[in-house]
Amino acid sequence: MTHLSVTAAVTIALRERLEWLRGLDEKRRERVVDELMKIAEDAGPRWREPCRSTDHGEILYEERGLPR
Repeated sequence: MTHLSVTAAVTIALRERLEWLRGLDEKRRERVVDELMKIAEDAGPRWREPCRSTDHGEILYEERGLPR
């Protein structure tokens, strides 16, 4: 609908989320970080090989450094 590339959409979403986080009071920010860490701790063991131990660069970029 917006005709944005995936990269542009993700960049905008991350900037908006960062702006939102900066607007939170310290207690709420800590709770959000704690919630995200719990999600990461839960999700981490679910990753399977090769994604679990592979350098992201090997998956995302070719030999010349260009996106796959």
